[in-house]
Amino acid sequence: MNIQTFLVKVAIALIATFFISQQASIAQQQISVVHSLGETQVTKTPQRVVILDMGSLETYHELGIRGG
Repeated sequence: MNIQTFLVKVAIALIATFFISQQASIAQQQISVVHSLGETQVTKTPQRVVILDMGSLETYHELGIRGG
C-alpha cells in the first residue's frame, strides 16, 4: 500500500468518525469539513456516503459502519 492510499484511508476513517460523533447532535445545522483543498461547510447531515474503492469499504466495515 502506498502512502497516498494510506492517507486517503486515514482521512476517510477520520471523516467517518466525525460523522458518527455528530449523530448525537443532529440538530446542528452546519458542520465544517476540512480537506486538502480547504474547508467546506455542509449544511445537512449526509443521507448517503459513496465509497469509491474496496479499501475504503473495508475500512468502513472494520469500523462497524453499516449502510442504510
